[in-house]
Amino acid sequence: MRGTIRSLEQITIDQFGESAAQARAHIQAAVPAGYELISAVATQSRGGGDVSAHGIARSTATREIEARDFGALRTATPEGWQLISVRSD
Repeated sequence: MRGTIRSLEQITIDQFGESAAQARAHIQAAVPAGYELISAVATQSRGGGDVSAHGIARSTATREIEARDFGALRTATPEGWQLISVRSD
């Protein structure tokens, strides 16, 4: 059997802007290669002014693993990784 595993690694990104759209755009621009943005929340301070945004990006890293059966595939999945697909040869 073969399986595809995905990294569960996530990073946070904080940015500021003059508007919620601008703050989110700054977050999107700050996402490093190998990651995808999964959440971006913008909030404006009580006194107005700059908008702060907090984003979460997850790794897009995947790997192939092999094992004799499904249980062995699950056991072969390292800490911090998730088994996302399974194929029989």
